[in-house]
Amino acid sequence: MKEFKGVQKDILASNQKNQLVSAGAGSGKTTVMIEKISNLILSKEAQIDSVLVVTFTVLAAGEMKDRLISRFKEEMISSNEERKAELSNMIEKVETASIDTIDGFNSKTIKKYFYELQISPNIEIISDATRDYFLSTAMRLTLDSFLNTDKLNIMLDLFSGNRRNLDAVQEILLSAYNNVINIGDYEAFLNNALNEYKDPIKSENVINTHIVQRVQTLRKQIIYLSNDFEKPVKEKLLAFDIELDKLNFALSLQSNFKTLQSIEQPKFSSKEKKENIGLND
Repeated sequence: MKEFKGVQKDILASNQKNQLVSAGAGSGKTTVMIEKISNLILSKEAQIDSVLVVTFTVLAAGEMKDRLISRFKEEMISSNEERKAELSNMIEKVETASIDTIDGFNSKTIKKYFYELQISPNIEIISDATRDYFLSTAMRLTLDSFLNTDKLNIMLDLFSGNRRNLDAVQEILLSAYNNVINIGDYEAFLNNALNEYKDPIKSENVINTHIVQRVQTLRKQIIYLSNDFEKPVKEKLLAFDIELDKLNFALSLQSNFKTLQSIEQPKFSSKEKKENIGLND
């Protein structure tokens, strides 16, 4: 049996109902958790079929079950026949115990109590690939319904550069959807965003801040990368950086946008790109 030390022993000895364990990778969290569960079951303070263990991955859930079985088998070595029979029964129950992923546990619970939710018991969790297919299909159908309208044309002009190319806009919208859907109260977030959009002062401030932040990030990349470039290339980039320095938070969106439109992007020959590694970036 593994020897536990310090905080690990404190966790195992504690009788507190709620315990939060926060530790880095490889610190033995899973091992301590398995020992804690094993102790509860072996001491008959809990039954294997009344324990719920929720993990993030199928692999982790499988590992939990394997380790519990190993722990019970280890206990059998020094047990009498009656105890061995009890441990053998525990081992059999591990396979059907509620040690599962969050999705797996939710799915089993919903299927068990489908009648309370008034839904079909045949409900299934779709794969990531299937989800992405349905999202892409729904997005394309939505965009197609806006074809040749001012709303879509503006989006294509801003994000695609080609009024026939819906792919770039679709990719941006899907990316935005995936980011927003993971926000706790995404409906409140969207409502707030809509209010900001409708308010000219707020929306201009948001856009202006975003533009300046992106420009500042670009300037940092230019300065960082240009150190290793040849002098002619470096001079072009530094001249470009000086122009970008004209954009700042203190100016209005209209002023920054005019400045941005007036800045000429430096052009480099194929030879310069080849001889200065990272220039394309």
